[in-house]
Amino acid sequence: MSDEIKTFHVVVKGSVQGVGFRATIKRYADKLALTGSVKNLSNGSVEVYVQGRGGALDEFVNLIKDSKGLAKIEHVNVDDYSSSREYPEFEIMF
Repeated sequence: MSDEIKTFHVVVKGSVQGVGFRATIKRYADKLALTGSVKNLSNGSVEVYVQGRGGALDEFVNLIKDSKGLAKIEHVNVDDYSSSREYPEFEIMF
């Protein structure tokens, strides 16, 4: 396990807006002590920047992929994101 802080850029496609999905993403991040942000995109997708250490990021992505509820996820795209920005908390962007 690495102690290095990493940032992932995640885009979730499907029926993921208007169903409380951003709040679910924030709960996952808070549970895993991750920081970053989540926001709706104009194309109907949800965009996440998430930052943390070790396997917590992988667990976060797995939680998204396994989400149950009103959101209907079609595809989850995950990329390592090189950024010098440090997020103090996880927030929902409007």
